[in-house]
Amino acid sequence: MFLQSKYEKQINQDTRTTFGGTLGFQQAKRELKAKAPVVGSANFGRTNFERGEQIFPKEEIPKTNYEAKVQMKQFADPDILGLRKKEWNGSVSVPYNTQEEDFERKLTKIKLGFFDTPLPKYREPKIEAGTDTRDNYTGWNVSTEPPSRFQNKLAIDELSKKSMTKTLQVAAKLKDYKDPVETVKEFNETIRQNKRDEQELRKTLKEKYRFENPAATEERINAGVNRLVYEHKITTMRPHSEDPTHKPTFKPDMSKTMKPSISHYAYHNGTWGVNVASKEKEVWSCCMMNKKTGEGCVKVKVNKDKWILDSCGSACA
Repeated sequence: MFLQSKYEKQINQDTRTTFGGTLGFQQAKRELKAKAPVVGSANFGRTNFERGEQIFPKEEIPKTNYEAKVQMKQFADPDILGLRKKEWNGSVSVPYNTQEEDFERKLTKIKLGFFDTPLPKYREPKIEAGTDTRDNYTGWNVSTEPPSRFQNKLAIDELSKKSMTKTLQVAAKLKDYKDPVETVKEFNETIRQNKRDEQELRKTLKEKYRFENPAATEERINAGVNRLVYEHKITTMRPHSEDPTHKPTFKPDMSKTMKPSISHYAYHNGTWGVNVASKEKEVWSCCMMNKKTGEGCVKVKVNKDKWILDSCGSACA
């Protein structure tokens, strides 16, 4: 062992300086040998080593202990970012090229016969449940030929036909629609017609007001005539008290201003699925309707103003 010489030399030096003389040195040497000090323990004695000296070399450390030490160091301080210098290992294998092989190189190898082109797996034609009414194009070859002029013309005609049909449907709904220009023209014409109808009445009221107020200015006369015309309109539009349907009360009539809070909706209480009795077509089980988005068979009226007296909180009537 390489520490043997160091150990003997250090013991001789310490015993000579400490005990002095040959007898003291021999006695101290026997005591130290009898105790059998362990290297690295607290009872090793007064043994000094140089600063760069390695007490335990890697060759003398057991392999299992050294590997456990390295493993614990890596666990305590792992190299997550991979910035540390890589250590050489004893492998002689050729490094694997992680880059993906391009298409031209792969095609060249196929032509040279180094390996065959992978063939796709054959799958049996299968039609899923619920799609039996659709066209089955399984096994057809997809053509890359561009469409001809005749096919393009047919497609454009079909699209134009659908567009015209949709336009006619929208036009039928907007039959009474008027653009803003026509609406403004109609409103102005109504105002002009009202002024023509009130011309005689305004003339009569203006003469009467001027006779009763001779000192009034022209502006005051026009204001008074406008007020009299407005009161005359209210009087003529007001319902007569002799009308049996009119009953004056102290409560305001809010039938025209209050919005109704009653709404209706419908739903299906069955399930949508395939029915054997209807030639395996999908229908609603509650009403046998073959349209999934059709109106429901269960109709409900909801009154939001109704008092909720039950525990479940339903406002349905």
